[in-house]
Amino acid sequence: MSHRRSTEHPLWLNVLIWIAGALMILTPLALIIVGALWPAVFLRAVCFASGPVAIMIFALGAILMKPIEEPEKCAQCGYDLDGVKAEDCPVCGTPRATKSG
Repeated sequence: MSHRRSTEHPLWLNVLIWIAGALMILTPLALIIVGALWPAVFLRAVCFASGPVAIMIFALGAILMKPIEEPEKCAQCGYDLDGVKAEDCPVCGTPRATKSG
C-alpha cells in the first residue's frame, strides 16, 4: 500500500481540476462551432457560458494557489516525521526542531 504524501492534492480535487480544465478547453471550441453554424445562438451561448467559465477559472485559481503545508522532516536524515509522536527521529535519534510562533 502506498502512502500518499501530504503535499499531493486529494483525489476529488484532482478530478475537479481535470473536469474544470476540460471544460475550459472545450467551451471555447463549442462556441466557435456554434458560432459558425448558428450566429444568433452564438451570442446567447457566449452570454450564458462566460459567467460560469469565469467563475470556474477564478475558483480553480483559488484552489491551486492555496498553500500546501510541507511535511515536517528530520534535520539530520530527512525522514518524514508527519504522524510520528516521539520527540526524536525514529531513524537517527536526532531531537525534533521546535517550531517557534
